[in-house]
Amino acid sequence: MINKNPEILDYKSISRKVISLAVLAILSKIALGGANSFASGLVRERASGKCEGCGRHPKERLIAAHMDHTHNSDYNNPDKLKAYCLICEFKHHVNHLGRASVIGLSDEDNDRTTNGLYREIVRKSTKKELKQLNIQYKNEIRELHRKFGSKTKKKKRRRGSKSW
Repeated sequence: MINKNPEILDYKSISRKVISLAVLAILSKIALGGANSFASGLVRERASGKCEGCGRHPKERLIAAHMDHTHNSDYNNPDKLKAYCLICEFKHHVNHLGRASVIGLSDEDNDRTTNGLYREIVRKSTKKELKQLNIQYKNEIRELHRKFGSKTKKKKRRRGSKSW
């Protein structure tokens, strides 16, 4: 029966829509998002705060990094994820520039991810870490600058400001 009175809500159709949207949201988070929170938690717990790439204990939170970005049933399998610091996640992606299909990404998506990670590193790393990275990946970083521009600068704290 169709409800013609706008003041009376049809709760059955509303609840079906809400349930459908909730199921869709859950499925998209599992299938399309980054590592889900359960898998991320397991990976970070396994690593005990230590980067599984370089062995350091970074100040920032470890990233649950996908080794294979192909969206299949193993996408969020903790055995297919590594707990990486920002620099190791950058290295993983920069080493696949121009051949991202090997890790299940398009070259365009990998380029954008690599550029975003580099920008985060510029903001958060020490001068020494950044200098080493710029020497090691000079040509790759130059290519990222050519594609995306080089507008990233280290944030400076305002005089007298307590927050960044």
